[in-house]
Amino acid sequence: MNRVRTLLLTGLLALITAACGPSIETRYSYRPPSSSSGMACVQQCEQSRMYCQSSQQVAYQSCKADAMRRAEIEYRAYLRTLKRGEKPSRSISSFDNSYQCGSREYECKSVYNDCYAGCGGQVTAQRICVSGCDQLKPPAPPYTPVGPALVNGVPVTAARAPANTPRAPSVAAGSGMVEVQSLASRYRVRGTNPDGSAYRGTVALTREGNRYRIVWSIDGETFRGTGTLSGNRLVVESKSDGEVTRGELVVGADGTLSGPWMVDDDPEEAGTEEWTPS
Repeated sequence: MNRVRTLLLTGLLALITAACGPSIETRYSYRPPSSSSGMACVQQCEQSRMYCQSSQQVAYQSCKADAMRRAEIEYRAYLRTLKRGEKPSRSISSFDNSYQCGSREYECKSVYNDCYAGCGGQVTAQRICVSGCDQLKPPAPPYTPVGPALVNGVPVTAARAPANTPRAPSVAAGSGMVEVQSLASRYRVRGTNPDGSAYRGTVALTREGNRYRIVWSIDGETFRGTGTLSGNRLVVESKSDGEVTRGELVVGADGTLSGPWMVDDDPEEAGTEEWTPS
Protein backbone atom coordinates (compact mmCIF):
# COMPACT_ATOMS: atom_id res chain seq x y z
CA MET A 1 0.00 0.00 0.00
CA ASN A 2 2.81 2.37 0.93
CA ARG A 3 4.55 1.56 -2.36
CA VAL A 4 1.39 2.43 -4.30
CA ARG A 5 1.04 5.68 -2.37
CA THR A 6 4.67 6.56 -3.07
CA LEU A 7 4.21 5.89 -6.78
CA LEU A 8 1.07 8.04 -6.85
CA LEU A 9 2.81 10.92 -5.09
CA THR A 10 5.80 10.65 -7.41
CA GLY A 11 3.53 10.71 -10.44
CA LEU A 12 1.58 13.69 -9.09
CA LEU A 13 4.80 15.60 -8.44
CA ALA A 14 5.97 14.86 -11.98
CA LEU A 15 2.67 16.16 -13.40
CA ILE A 16 2.89 19.35 -11.34
CA THR A 17 6.49 19.91 -12.40
CA ALA A 18 5.62 19.36 -16.05
CA ALA A 19 2.67 21.74 -15.82
CA CYS A 20 4.86 24.47 -14.35
CA GLY A 21 7.50 24.19 -17.06
CA PRO A 22 10.90 25.88 -17.01
CA SER A 23 11.24 29.15 -15.08
CA ILE A 24 12.83 31.92 -17.17
CA GLU A 25 14.10 35.26 -15.84
CA THR A 26 15.54 38.26 -17.69
CA ARG A 27 18.70 39.64 -16.13
CA TYR A 28 20.34 42.94 -16.99
CA SER A 29 23.90 44.25 -16.99
CA TYR A 30 24.93 47.85 -17.60
CA ARG A 31 27.99 49.47 -19.18
CA PRO A 32 28.03 53.20 -18.37
CA PRO A 33 28.63 55.89 -21.00
CA SER A 34 32.20 57.11 -21.36
CA SER A 35 31.51 60.86 -21.27
CA SER A 36 30.84 63.02 -18.22
CA SER A 37 27.68 64.38 -19.86
CA GLY A 38 26.50 60.81 -20.38
CA MET A 39 27.06 60.00 -16.70
CA ALA A 40 25.13 63.12 -15.68
CA CYS A 41 22.35 61.95 -17.98
CA VAL A 42 22.35 58.53 -16.27
CA GLN A 43 21.91 60.26 -12.90
CA GLN A 44 18.75 61.82 -14.29
CA CYS A 45 17.63 58.32 -15.31
CA GLU A 46 18.21 57.10 -11.74
CA GLN A 47 16.14 59.93 -10.32
CA SER A 48 13.39 59.21 -12.82
CA ARG A 49 13.36 55.53 -11.82
CA MET A 50 13.08 56.42 -8.12
CA TYR A 51 10.25 58.82 -8.90
CA CYS A 52 8.50 56.15 -11.00
CA GLN A 53 8.79 53.53 -8.26
CA SER A 54 7.54 55.96 -5.63
CA SER A 55 4.56 56.94 -7.80
CA GLN A 56 3.65 53.30 -8.43
CA GLN A 57 3.81 52.51 -4.71
CA VAL A 58 1.57 55.48 -3.93
CA ALA A 59 -0.94 54.35 -6.56
CA TYR A 60 -0.87 50.77 -5.21
CA GLN A 61 -1.41 51.80 -1.59
CA SER A 62 -4.15 54.23 -2.62
CA CYS A 63 -5.93 51.46 -4.54
CA LYS A 64 -5.78 49.15 -1.51
CA ALA A 65 -7.09 51.87 0.81
CA ASP A 66 -10.00 52.63 -1.55
CA ALA A 67 -10.82 48.92 -1.76
CA MET A 68 -10.92 48.63 2.03
CA ARG A 69 -13.20 51.67 2.32
CA ARG A 70 -15.60 50.15 -0.20
CA ALA A 71 -15.46 46.83 1.66
CA GLU A 72 -16.43 48.54 4.93
CA ILE A 73 -19.36 50.33 3.27
CA GLU A 74 -20.62 47.13 1.62
CA TYR A 75 -20.17 45.14 4.84
CA ARG A 76 -22.22 47.65 6.86
CA ALA A 77 -24.91 47.54 4.17
CA TYR A 78 -24.90 43.74 4.42
CA LEU A 79 -25.30 43.86 8.22
CA ARG A 80 -28.39 46.06 7.82
CA THR A 81 -30.06 43.31 5.79
CA LEU A 82 -29.84 40.79 8.65
CA LYS A 83 -32.81 40.06 10.85
CA ARG A 84 -32.73 40.83 14.56
CA GLY A 85 -30.55 38.25 16.33
CA GLU A 86 -29.28 36.75 13.08
CA LYS A 87 -25.54 36.12 13.06
CA PRO A 88 -23.63 37.31 10.01
CA SER A 89 -22.35 34.52 7.80
CA ARG A 90 -19.92 36.80 5.98
CA SER A 91 -16.98 38.86 7.23
CA ILE A 92 -15.61 42.13 5.92
CA SER A 93 -12.95 40.16 4.03
CA SER A 94 -15.75 38.76 1.83
CA PHE A 95 -16.16 42.25 0.38
CA ASP A 96 -12.45 43.05 0.06
CA ASN A 97 -11.40 43.35 -3.59
CA SER A 98 -7.94 44.76 -2.92
CA TYR A 99 -6.46 41.70 -4.66
CA GLN A 100 -7.35 43.48 -7.90
CA CYS A 101 -4.81 46.20 -7.07
CA GLY A 102 -1.41 45.60 -8.55
CA SER A 103 1.86 47.50 -8.58
CA ARG A 104 3.27 48.31 -12.01
CA GLU A 105 6.82 48.97 -10.87
CA TYR A 106 8.03 46.63 -13.61
CA GLU A 107 7.32 49.43 -16.08
CA CYS A 108 9.93 51.58 -14.32
CA LYS A 109 12.67 49.12 -15.32
CA SER A 110 11.77 49.37 -19.01
CA VAL A 111 11.71 53.18 -18.92
CA TYR A 112 15.03 53.24 -17.06
CA ASN A 113 16.69 50.96 -19.60
CA ASP A 114 15.53 53.14 -22.49
CA CYS A 115 16.80 56.23 -20.67
CA TYR A 116 20.18 54.59 -19.89
CA ALA A 117 20.69 53.59 -23.52
CA GLY A 118 19.63 57.05 -24.67
CA CYS A 119 22.43 58.53 -22.53
CA GLY A 120 25.00 56.50 -24.47
CA GLY A 121 25.16 53.57 -22.07
CA GLN A 122 24.86 49.90 -22.95
CA VAL A 123 22.09 47.72 -21.52
CA THR A 124 22.46 43.98 -22.02
CA ALA A 125 19.40 41.80 -21.40
CA GLN A 126 19.77 38.02 -21.21
CA ARG A 127 17.03 35.50 -20.57
CA ILE A 128 18.19 32.82 -18.09
CA CYS A 129 16.60 29.48 -17.18
CA VAL A 130 16.67 29.29 -13.36
CA SER A 131 14.70 26.09 -12.69
CA GLY A 132 12.97 23.26 -14.53
CA CYS A 133 15.66 23.59 -17.19
CA ASP A 134 15.63 19.85 -17.86
CA GLN A 135 12.36 20.47 -19.70
CA LEU A 136 14.08 22.66 -22.27
CA LYS A 137 14.84 21.19 -25.68
CA PRO A 138 17.58 20.12 -25.43
CA PRO A 139 17.64 19.80 -21.60
CA ALA A 140 20.08 22.17 -19.89
CA PRO A 141 21.44 22.81 -16.39
CA PRO A 142 20.10 25.72 -14.28
CA TYR A 143 21.28 29.26 -15.13
CA THR A 144 21.68 28.45 -18.79
CA PRO A 145 21.16 31.43 -21.17
CA VAL A 146 18.05 31.10 -23.32
CA GLY A 147 18.16 32.78 -26.72
CA PRO A 148 20.48 35.61 -27.79
CA ALA A 149 21.36 38.51 -25.50
CA LEU A 150 19.93 41.90 -26.43
CA VAL A 151 22.19 44.96 -26.35
CA ASN A 152 20.14 48.16 -26.30
CA GLY A 153 17.27 46.10 -27.71
CA VAL A 154 19.29 44.57 -30.58
CA PRO A 155 20.27 40.85 -30.65
CA VAL A 156 24.05 40.46 -30.37
CA THR A 157 23.94 38.14 -33.37
CA ALA A 158 22.84 41.07 -35.53
CA ALA A 159 25.07 43.89 -36.73
CA ARG A 160 25.00 46.75 -34.28
CA ALA A 161 26.60 50.08 -33.64
CA PRO A 162 29.70 50.26 -31.42
CA ALA A 163 29.22 50.32 -27.63
CA ASN A 164 28.07 53.62 -26.11
CA THR A 165 26.37 54.68 -29.37
CA PRO A 166 22.73 55.77 -28.75
CA ARG A 167 20.07 54.05 -30.83
CA ALA A 168 18.66 55.82 -33.84
CA PRO A 169 15.16 57.29 -33.45
CA SER A 170 12.57 54.59 -34.06
CA VAL A 171 9.18 53.28 -33.11
CA ALA A 172 9.34 50.53 -30.47
CA ALA A 173 7.85 47.38 -31.97
CA GLY A 174 4.31 46.74 -30.80
CA SER A 175 4.25 49.72 -28.47
CA GLY A 176 3.69 52.67 -30.79
CA MET A 177 6.13 54.67 -28.64
CA VAL A 178 8.02 57.17 -30.78
CA GLU A 179 11.57 58.04 -29.79
CA VAL A 180 11.36 61.83 -30.18
CA GLN A 181 14.38 63.45 -31.83
CA SER A 182 13.87 66.99 -30.56
CA LEU A 183 11.42 69.30 -28.82
CA ALA A 184 10.13 72.78 -29.60
CA SER A 185 11.91 75.78 -28.11
CA ARG A 186 8.81 77.36 -26.52
CA TYR A 187 5.62 76.03 -24.96
CA ARG A 188 2.53 77.35 -23.24
CA VAL A 189 2.17 75.60 -19.90
CA ARG A 190 -0.76 74.99 -17.63
CA GLY A 191 -0.70 72.93 -14.49
CA THR A 192 -2.14 72.12 -11.10
CA ASN A 193 -0.57 72.62 -7.67
CA PRO A 194 -0.74 70.08 -4.81
CA ASP A 195 -3.73 71.99 -3.35
CA GLY A 196 -5.62 71.66 -6.65
CA SER A 197 -5.20 75.29 -7.74
CA ALA A 198 -4.31 75.97 -11.37
CA TYR A 199 -1.49 77.98 -12.91
CA ARG A 200 -0.44 79.07 -16.40
CA GLY A 201 2.72 80.41 -18.01
CA THR A 202 5.39 79.64 -20.59
CA VAL A 203 8.39 77.33 -20.87
CA ALA A 204 11.55 77.98 -22.90
CA LEU A 205 13.93 75.14 -23.84
CA THR A 206 17.56 75.27 -25.00
CA ARG A 207 18.90 71.99 -26.36
CA GLU A 208 22.29 70.58 -25.33
CA GLY A 209 22.59 67.11 -26.91
CA ASN A 210 19.73 65.02 -25.53
CA ARG A 211 19.49 67.34 -22.52
CA TYR A 212 17.70 70.67 -22.24
CA ARG A 213 18.03 73.79 -20.14
CA ILE A 214 14.51 74.78 -19.13
CA VAL A 215 13.14 78.13 -17.96
CA TRP A 216 9.60 78.34 -16.57
CA SER A 217 7.85 81.73 -16.39
CA ILE A 218 4.85 81.30 -14.07
CA ASP A 219 2.79 84.20 -12.70
CA GLY A 220 5.70 86.62 -12.92
CA GLU A 221 8.21 84.20 -11.34
CA THR A 222 11.07 82.44 -13.08
CA PHE A 223 12.18 78.87 -12.35
CA ARG A 224 15.17 77.14 -13.94
CA GLY A 225 15.92 73.47 -14.40
CA THR A 226 17.12 70.73 -16.71
CA GLY A 227 15.52 67.93 -18.69
CA THR A 228 16.68 64.68 -20.27
CA LEU A 229 14.86 63.34 -23.33
CA SER A 230 14.64 59.55 -23.61
CA GLY A 231 12.29 57.93 -26.10
CA ASN A 232 9.06 59.87 -25.76
CA ARG A 233 9.68 60.96 -22.15
CA LEU A 234 11.24 64.16 -20.82
CA VAL A 235 12.54 63.82 -17.24
CA VAL A 236 12.72 67.29 -15.68
CA GLU A 237 14.24 68.63 -12.48
CA SER A 238 14.34 72.10 -10.93
CA LYS A 239 15.47 73.54 -7.60
CA SER A 240 13.92 76.47 -5.72
CA ASP A 241 14.30 77.57 -2.08
CA GLY A 242 16.12 74.33 -1.23
CA GLU A 243 13.35 72.14 -2.66
CA VAL A 244 13.84 69.78 -5.59
CA THR A 245 10.97 69.29 -8.01
CA ARG A 246 11.08 66.31 -10.38
CA GLY A 247 8.64 65.30 -13.08
CA GLU A 248 8.22 63.06 -16.08
CA LEU A 249 6.39 64.38 -19.14
CA VAL A 250 5.26 62.16 -22.00
CA VAL A 251 5.39 63.57 -25.54
CA GLY A 252 2.10 63.03 -27.37
CA ALA A 253 1.58 62.51 -31.09
CA ASP A 254 0.41 66.13 -31.37
CA GLY A 255 3.62 67.48 -29.82
CA THR A 256 2.17 68.27 -26.41
CA LEU A 257 3.86 67.08 -23.23
CA SER A 258 2.03 66.11 -20.07
CA GLY A 259 2.71 64.31 -16.82
CA PRO A 260 3.05 64.52 -13.03
CA TRP A 261 5.63 66.29 -10.88
CA MET A 262 6.55 65.94 -7.21
CA VAL A 263 8.43 68.10 -4.68
CA ASP A 264 11.18 66.31 -2.72
CA ASP A 265 9.65 62.94 -3.71
CA ASP A 266 6.71 63.67 -1.39
CA PRO A 267 3.40 62.21 -2.72
CA GLU A 268 1.53 64.88 -0.73
CA GLU A 269 3.33 67.55 -2.75
CA ALA A 270 2.44 66.39 -6.26
CA GLY A 271 0.94 68.22 -9.23
CA THR A 272 0.63 67.99 -13.02
CA GLU A 273 1.74 69.96 -16.06
CA GLU A 274 0.82 70.11 -19.74
CA TRP A 275 2.94 71.86 -22.36
CA THR A 276 1.55 72.99 -25.71
CA PRO A 277 3.90 74.23 -28.49
CA SER A 278 3.56 77.98 -29.03
